[in-house]
Amino acid sequence: MKIAIPTDDGLTLATQFNTALAYLVLTLELGEIVHQEKRLNNANEASVKEMPTFDMIRDCEVVIVREIGEGPAGLLKSQDKEIIRTNETIITSAIMHYLGYDYIKESNTCCCP
Repeated sequence: MKIAIPTDDGLTLATQFNTALAYLVLTLELGEIVHQEKRLNNANEASVKEMPTFDMIRDCEVVIVREIGEGPAGLLKSQDKEIIRTNETIITSAIMHYLGYDYIKESNTCCCP
């Protein structure tokens, strides 16, 4: 499984998903990080039209974000990506919470009283 995390410095989550300078992509096997790489965000390029495609994280199943607009969120969901929202600012803390199953999946959130 691969997880993408928007970042500007490789240590903290970027405030906005689509304007991050890069994405830290973590590969997990059996709950352990076995590989990590930093991929530049090509959505910031002038050649990209109104809605970016986020091809650089196409192979990721999960995206952990602090903030994400409805347009990018809809695009990621259409690519069957799970979006995890967090208030964490430190990437390692967000990953620890994710691995500890502390986050509720958006698709399982109930709006009923």
